[in-house]
Amino acid sequence: MALVRSPHGLRGMVRVAPLTDDPGRLERLGAVTLELPGGERRAAAVEKVQVGPDSILLKLKGLDDRDAVEALRGAYVLIPRSEAVKLPAGHYFADDIVGLEVVTVSGERLGPVREVLRTGANDVYATDKAMIPATREVVRKIDIAAGVMVVDLPEEM
Repeated sequence: MALVRSPHGLRGMVRVAPLTDDPGRLERLGAVTLELPGGERRAAAVEKVQVGPDSILLKLKGLDDRDAVEALRGAYVLIPRSEAVKLPAGHYFADDIVGLEVVTVSGERLGPVREVLRTGANDVYATDKAMIPATREVVRKIDIAAGVMVVDLPEEM
């Protein structure tokens, strides 16, 4: 997954910020889904990818000038689930976590996960009522099928 930052040049390239541990995998994709800032989704074929030391440039078929790609600023570049890497047991994609209803071990509802924040040490799951560190000590159970995450928050939280 990546986030479109800005147009690059005049021929329809966009600069993207990778939201994946393996930015080079964007080079192996034939198609992506764009989730525009308003929520609309559309499929796009990948024409070219340039992975540099500090940036990734992406060219999508049919978007051939700066004006065409300006509308993509802030869009998410989503990878088809069929092309996603296999994760080890106990690991999840951020889009599997977003939307899970968070409940404490004592039964208090903290609301759904609104966002997964990537930090240096561990991810943090943001709900309307709490910021939850994604550690084994805090996150006790994730049940994707049931749509629930059970957490044991330290008293200071």
